[in-house]
Amino acid sequence: MTGRGLQRGFSIITAIFLLVVLSFLGIAMVSFSTSQHQSSAMDVMGSRAYQAARAGMEWAAFNVTQSPYNAGAPA
Repeated sequence: MTGRGLQRGFSIITAIFLLVVLSFLGIAMVSFSTSQHQSSAMDVMGSRAYQAARAGMEWAAFNVTQSPYNAGAPA
């Protein structure tokens, strides 16, 4: 085989190797992005749950202090 034939074969192998490596990098980036998105969504849902619980406690405390039925109850 001539020198040019060997160079072409090496170039094809190098190109395929680079495509495989870049494909794996792309897959890793998509996977990382998806996990980050899910983590952010869970953080938002956790914050919403905390704020809803806090609002419920404040609403209950307000109703207890403002209720006319508790006017004569001892503290």
